Order: sequence, then structure tokens, then C-alpha cells
Amino acid sequence: MVALSQRAGTIELENVFGVERLRPLRLLVALILFILPHHTLANGSNCSKGWQITGYFTPVQADFAKNDLQTVTIEETSEHQSLPAKFLKQVKLEGWGKTEAGWYLGYYNGSFHRSDAALNIKGKPLSLTSIATDAKVLPYGSNVSIPSLPQPFSSRTFLADDAGNAVTGKHIDIYTGEGKQAEKETFAVTKSDVTVCAGTSVFSDFEHEAPPTTDTESGLPSELEPEARRFAHWLKPRLKSVRYLESGQCETVEYPEWTGYPTTKCTYEISDKRGKRIGTVVLLDPDANRLARWIIFACHVAGNGMSIRSCERKLWNIINDASNAQFPVAGVVYEDIAPADGKWEAYCFRDGITVDLDPRARCNTAEGADPDQDALRVNLALDSAIPPKVAKIYGRIQNTSRQDYLAAGGRLPVEGLAWLAAVKAEYESAWTSDKNVLVIARLRSATATLGKRIVLKQPTKLGATVGPTAEKSGAIRH
Repeated sequence: MVALSQRAGTIELENVFGVERLRPLRLLVALILFILPHHTLANGSNCSKGWQITGYFTPVQADFAKNDLQTVTIEETSEHQSLPAKFLKQVKLEGWGKTEAGWYLGYYNGSFHRSDAALNIKGKPLSLTSIATDAKVLPYGSNVSIPSLPQPFSSRTFLADDAGNAVTGKHIDIYTGEGKQAEKETFAVTKSDVTVCAGTSVFSDFEHEAPPTTDTESGLPSELEPEARRFAHWLKPRLKSVRYLESGQCETVEYPEWTGYPTTKCTYEISDKRGKRIGTVVLLDPDANRLARWIIFACHVAGNGMSIRSCERKLWNIINDASNAQFPVAGVVYEDIAPADGKWEAYCFRDGITVDLDPRARCNTAEGADPDQDALRVNLALDSAIPPKVAKIYGRIQNTSRQDYLAAGGRLPVEGLAWLAAVKAEYESAWTSDKNVLVIARLRSATATLGKRIVLKQPTKLGATVGPTAEKSGAIRH
């Protein structure tokens, strides 16, 4: 919480009812502050002078002349859009603009982006309570009131959920809305030497997401938040195109030992020269936002000198080549390991690792691809009461080996079946964090420095040749 004066507000009021020696004047002041809700916020607030207040808004394309068009490229889709030059200039200044087609154009990290709403630094829609702050002074998620502003702003409780390059120190930038009227209101709220009252953080209401932080032990530095948002937009359509295990019928289920996590059971089809094959698998796949944060955090702490942009694309290629960013909790995964033979091999999974089960399952062998065994194999692979007999090499989603994990400082036992428990524990820990130890370990093992040149070493893949990674539906490696 920002260091603010403790001479008034609820910190003082805690003494009103517990200490009888308060002087009458201090008691009167405290009681007044207690009665006036716009001076204090629930759960304990503090007030401080000397703040600069400015405003920002979302320009609307309809307010601009349609001549003097300029063509720009949308980062996520590579599509070209011709829009008024003055509108684009305003978008670059304010961050987002609303097009006549109804979608929103954003500008950050030197490129244009498309969204269904004007977004804050966390990738959430901006609202009339949004403010941009310097997180080092006023943390994200803080409640804020500014009593000296004109109505309706003086009666609002704002939420610190955005940031800006020019917003540093005791500076608050208030989001005023969309269009010309919102632009006028940015001038109405602009003031200097203003008193600001700040309350407690409400990030528990932010879909259980942690606020940006500069603590590289657990979260992304705040300056990487825009890149995480941009990269998530870039990943979203790619994940949709490569996740072939999600191509069939999927339903949310609870799987034993993974209760409390949003596991999904998917039944999908593939075809080989022996006909149609049916597979079923329980998945715990990260969405684009979670995956982007794992990748960028890994690049931040283990990129070995690479730029974040360069590292994130290379690490994505590794993950895509390894698993298409799919984490099989249990079930059967069919893969075309040797395309020349026209057969898809069948692999059984538990806790993100290929396993050997009951011999009747005939997992992980070319013979195991026999279509006559498909139904039995699926039933055995999904039955949590049937323990694995052997845990294979790689932990998903990025194919981290036991050696990779230990070399990166992994502390959990990995011998034999203990590898299953280790991967499960690390993946569960990562699910609510920006830090995925398994992703970091894979990046460290894949990164080598050759003079000033940074290269990524590709792992040897079971039953497949080593070569450049393509963005296409591929196989999970073992």
C-alpha cells in the first residue's frame, strides 16, 4: 500500500473507541472523517496530498472525418485496416479506440491490436472506475477516492487496474469513457496538488489473478504486462488451430487427484489406413493468457540474454512441437509418430507423462495401435484405480526431462514413478502463478550460448526426426 498519512481515517478511528485520552479536537476530526464516506474507504483508508490527476479516454472513429485514410496492420491477424489518420494518432496517444465496425483498436509495443473492448494492462475491459497508477506507489487493485474532483468523479470509488508509461510517482490517470464527451471530461478531472484517499487491495475479486509485481520469484514485472497481453492475443488463434485433442466433444469433469482444477474430458477422432479411431483424454490445458505469462516469465528469468520477443517465439515453438500446449491428465493420445507407415500409435497418459499401464492396454507400442484395442485401452487409461507401472521421460507441456528439472534446481524426487508426483505438484503450483518451474527448466536446458549468438537446442524426439518446428497440429513427444 502507498505510504500515506495516518493522521486521519480509520487508522485514527481505531483509537477513538479504544483510547480515552484523545484530545477533543482530534476526536472531532476523526468522527467527521468517519461520517463522511467520500473521505474514507472501507477496510481502512489513508489520505495523502500532492497528487497529480489527469484523464484518458477512448476515441471513437465516427467522430473523425473519413478522408486522409491510413492503412495499418493488426498484429494478431496480419489483416490490413484503412482508418482516418487523426483517429489513429489519437489511438496511439490514448491506447485504444472504437472503430465504426464496433471492435476496438489498441496500440502498444509499437503495433496495432484488435479486441472486443478497450483493455487495461491485465487484459480486462476498462470501466468508468478504472485508473492508471504507478504500482510502486499505489498498488494495482487498490480502492481510491478523490473527494475534490467535480461530480460524478468525487463520489466514485476508483480501482487501480491500469498503468501507463507516463504515469509515475504520485500521478493518477482516470479513465473517463468513450467519445467526445469523455474527452471533455479528461480536462475536467485534470488537477494538481490533489488529496487522494486509498483503501485496501481488492485483487481477490480479480478472478483469483495475482497483481503485477516486480518480485521475479513469483510474478511478472509490471513492465512486462503489456507484452504478456500482446503475446496472449497472438497465441489465442494458434492454440485453437493446433490443439487436436480438443477438436471433438469436450465436457468439464472432475478427475480424481485433480479435483478443484478445470479438467476437461474430450473424445476425439483420427483416421489412419485402418480406419477411424476414437480416443478419450482428460486435459488441463492452459488458456492463452496463462500460457503467455508462463512463457514470458521463463524468458525473463532464464532467457540467457535473448530479447523477450525472440525468446517467447522460440519457447512457444518448443512447447508446440512437444505437445501443442496440451496437458493430458489421463487417457489415450493418438500420434502419427511414423507417417510413412500410415498408422497412428497409441500412448497412455497420467499426470502429463506417458506411462505403461496394465498390459491389456497395450500402450506406447506400434502394436498398441490396433483399433480392436481402442475401447479397452481408453477405459484402462482413464481408470484412476489402475496405477501406472512405468513413468516415461517427459513432463508436459514442454517435454521437461528428469535431468532438465534437476539441473534447473528442482527439489522433488524424480526417480521412477516419483516423476509423476513431481510433475503434478509443479504443474499445480504453476496453475495459480506466472512461474512454471517445468517451463523454466526446459528453457534452461534448451538454451546455449555460442559467443554472442543464442541458439536453442532441439531435443531428440522418439520416433521422429529433428528439424525446424512448424506451427501445425503435431504429436506429443515421449
